[in-house]
Amino acid sequence: MISFLADEKDSVGRILTQVKSGKVGVEHIRSLVGAMEREKAAMGLFITLEAPTKDMLKEALSAGTYRSDYWEQEHLRVQILTIEDLLNGKTFQMPPRRRAFQEAPRAKPRGETRSLGSDFNPPVSMKDAGQGQKMTSL
Repeated sequence: MISFLADEKDSVGRILTQVKSGKVGVEHIRSLVGAMEREKAAMGLFITLEAPTKDMLKEALSAGTYRSDYWEQEHLRVQILTIEDLLNGKTFQMPPRRRAFQEAPRAKPRGETRSLGSDFNPPVSMKDAGQGQKMTSL
């Protein structure tokens, strides 16, 4: 599942992905379209090792387009790319993706910060730390 920003209110659109190797056929595209409807996904991406058949391409086109008024873009709802396409730099056409990780806000200091004091002396070796044995090199 890939997420993208669907509008200015930060609502999220979803894109289903399906990856198949070996013999693929129009039934795989129909299955993807059915899953898109069931999961209420805006788009579907189909990745295959083998070249798609004419019927697969026709079925993908029959799924129509997804129009994003917010991004002022229109994309095919179902797109098919082969592994070879991806290795050659082709990409799926879709709205800009939502960032996977967002920067957390900086923590605000709470209360006072205490120091360890001037008499704090950290251990210098593992033996001093109470581990009982000196560290040796191999």
